[in-house]
Amino acid sequence: PTAARAPISSGVAALTPTPGGPTTAGPDDLTGTQLDGRRLVRVIGRGGMGTVYEAEDRARGRVAVKVLPLALSGDRSFVERFRREAKVLASLSHPHLVEVLDRGEDHGRCFFVMEYVRGEGLRRLMERGPMPWRDALRVAREILTGLGYAHGRGVVHRDLKPENVLLDDAGRARLVDFGLSRIVRGEAAEAVSRLTRTDVILGTYE
Repeated sequence: PTAARAPISSGVAALTPTPGGPTTAGPDDLTGTQLDGRRLVRVIGRGGMGTVYEAEDRARGRVAVKVLPLALSGDRSFVERFRREAKVLASLSHPHLVEVLDRGEDHGRCFFVMEYVRGEGLRRLMERGPMPWRDALRVAREILTGLGYAHGRGVVHRDLKPENVLLDDAGRARLVDFGLSRIVRGEAAEAVSRLTRTDVILGTYE
């Protein structure tokens, strides 16, 4: 954007968007199939914890659906992390966080449904060149506002990077992907320790 709150150029982004745009079909691609009554239209993001699809929902219209890979569905620790992400996101409601609408399992596949955000990822915007300082300051403030809200509810994101920040078509920053989040309040210490390891790198190594 060239001015505060200016619209972003058209494009589609969702949870864990790929820097270059929609991904190509993979061996576990569910495009064109139904998942819990929702038709998966195309892949719009792919990451270590799942694939994100643009989907059609009869009740809500266009949504984004994140699906845990089938190969990981038998791994208890991965399933626990995926359910944890859905639970964390569903408990948060803030203008600078992507909203979770639903979650569940269908034929052995864990998934959750998010609002569909039209816009682009912060990484892609940064790759086109430096942002005007006023816009950079506004985006940083909006990201911190969302993080502050999450922190106030005992949630630490732990994977903050440009790929996990979306700018919607109004230019508003939206923080996504709490897959590595840690609940620091309201859970037993044992439950937290199972998802946190000493001397292990979590998130994106780069």
